[in-house]
Amino acid sequence: MKIISLLILVFPITCFSLDLCDYLKIDTCNNSKRPLARSNSASFPSTTTAAFNNPTALTMERGLGLESIFYKNHGNIGIVSGTGRIGAAISTTPPTEIFFGHYALETQNQYRKRILERNKYQDDNFNLAFAFNLFGKKKRKGLQVDLGGIFKHHKEKNENFLGAGINLSYNKVFNIGYSKYNDVLYEDIRGKTIDLYDTSGGSIPVIYPEDDEWLTDVGTTVENTIIGLKFANFALDHLTIKTIFEDEYYEPTIITILAGSIFYKEWIFTYGKRTEESFREVYQDEEFIEQRRKYNRFLGAQYALGEYILIGLYHNYYLFNEVTMGISIFF
Repeated sequence: MKIISLLILVFPITCFSLDLCDYLKIDTCNNSKRPLARSNSASFPSTTTAAFNNPTALTMERGLGLESIFYKNHGNIGIVSGTGRIGAAISTTPPTEIFFGHYALETQNQYRKRILERNKYQDDNFNLAFAFNLFGKKKRKGLQVDLGGIFKHHKEKNENFLGAGINLSYNKVFNIGYSKYNDVLYEDIRGKTIDLYDTSGGSIPVIYPEDDEWLTDVGTTVENTIIGLKFANFALDHLTIKTIFEDEYYEPTIITILAGSIFYKEWIFTYGKRTEESFREVYQDEEFIEQRRKYNRFLGAQYALGEYILIGLYHNYYLFNEVTMGISIFF
């Protein structure tokens, strides 16, 4: 009932909202400038990606938007909306195991199978992010404070997880944000037959007994810190994602992302650098090997088709060195 009440608040179209172009003082405006209205993460190519790192990245601009990134003939759908005072995002496939997001909470065997099959991570869980301005949004200069929350429902475990975020921005140029939420590393293979993968990529079927030893249920805490700059035609963001596991068997992991975007007429060009320090293996020369630090690069180009459609091509969005296509539609 609380979720339904929140959605009722999100979708009205009668609330007052500044026009985005007037707000940013842009003479010739289209959807390519929409990311600049975010309080943080303006360089990120997707609003839902930014929002599930820190919910205050939601623009709160009045309207409704649909976003999707296509990979292997399948597209994930994210919905974003705003009233001018409140913003929200909903997704059943949150931005996990992508260049701009948290890595997948999966066991070593799940990871090996997914990497060999080159499949993006699918968790099929319900995720909601919302944000509101505490003060300063209508002012062109000075301090602005935004607050937000995250709700996650883990379908397999049937448990809910919560989080919150805050962002401070000054003169709409400099921003610093922090968010924290809980999650879980969960796998239940009790009584199941599962293909077990070795370091060379080979697999054999294994029948697991009905024993709690084969239940993985480890709580995690994820902390995100983002610092950014944005101007009329350029945005730069530095994001740090730290994951702490309740089980000391798993070492804390840290991901740092540096991303910059140039906004030129109808175009957005994005470059990013990602460093992951984790216990996860890498698949190299047809073998899984231990490597504490992993590096990735991202390239992206987006083009605004008028006022309502933004299309993009991305390299390495899902960390497979693949090329994917994205589309955003705003109403």
